Amino acid sequence: MIIDSRLGVKLIIILISVFVISMILQFFLAKKFYNRQVELTRDIEIHGVIQEINIHYSAAIIKLDSLEYLIDGADNFNYSKPFLNSFLRVGDSISKETECDTLNVYRRKKKYFFILGKTINQD
Repeated sequence: MIIDSRLGVKLIIILISVFVISMILQFFLAKKFYNRQVELTRDIEIHGVIQEINIHYSAAIIKLDSLEYLIDGADNFNYSKPFLNSFLRVGDSISKETECDTLNVYRRKKKYFFILGKTINQD
């Protein structure tokens, strides 16, 4: 019985250690992932066609030309897909002027808009 309880304690310690190490690795890998993109803020101006989209939780990472932009938290409930990360498609044209928080999305001759960091038109 003493051998069994020692083995159980060792097993629990090993499992906890593996969990802690995996959480630390997850933190550093996520930090490295987010540092590759430029976060789209009010001071950045962009114009272009989306070449690639990656979704990471609520954020959309879009590639325009050779730059990647991180856009987090822009929702407009006037659209059937209100969350920007699920609304955007490869081939959409987007634009945002400097010192402006409005992101315009152009698709099939229609203009859609989202406000960076805000949820709009939610009843």
